[in-house]
Amino acid sequence: MNIKPHIAMIDDEFDIIDTYKDLLSDKYNITEFYSAAEYLAHLEKNEKNPFELIVTDYRLGAVTGLDMVEKAQSLNKHTAFILMSGHLDKETTLRAHNIGAHRILEKPIRVESLDHEIKNLIYEFQIERIRAETRKLTLQMKELCSIFDVFLEQHFSKIQIDEFFMRVLNPDKFDKNISFREYVLNIEEKLYRNMQMEDILTRQVQTKTQAH
Repeated sequence: MNIKPHIAMIDDEFDIIDTYKDLLSDKYNITEFYSAAEYLAHLEKNEKNPFELIVTDYRLGAVTGLDMVEKAQSLNKHTAFILMSGHLDKETTLRAHNIGAHRILEKPIRVESLDHEIKNLIYEFQIERIRAETRKLTLQMKELCSIFDVFLEQHFSKIQIDEFFMRVLNPDKFDKNISFREYVLNIEEKLYRNMQMEDILTRQVQTKTQAH
């Protein structure tokens, strides 16, 4: 069973936020807030940030959505966010980008368009998590191989080590000219190239999304 992404929606216009929730709740676990104070109070009650993404209007009564996000960040509750607004000047747009706005959408926003942006952001976050985990595992593998390599060198000759591991790891294409260390380095190089390609593809997806 798939767990729905948990999203916070903040807007002081009840009808707008209720409409979004009604139409998107089958895809996302949406918690609605009708003021910045209400959202911030909820964050303060939770040790960890419960939301993967927030969607907030710029105008929230006496404060702005950006004021709210900055306050949340000061509480060490950093969350990616989509900013909605009828109109933003250049200075406010720059401020939004500087504090981490992933998307700035001009109101009125069709539900289909908002769903599209949310879906793409969730997809980008999943790629980032996978990339981070891949890098972590790559470093762990490199450290483990280095430790294991030192241990083996203390008990076996280099020829014995290389021949044994190459026959075990790749018996059909055994090549005596390739050492165990070279084999590991080749794997690391392939992982690094894959991560580079992943970065390129992610940027392409982001560019296409922003173009729409």
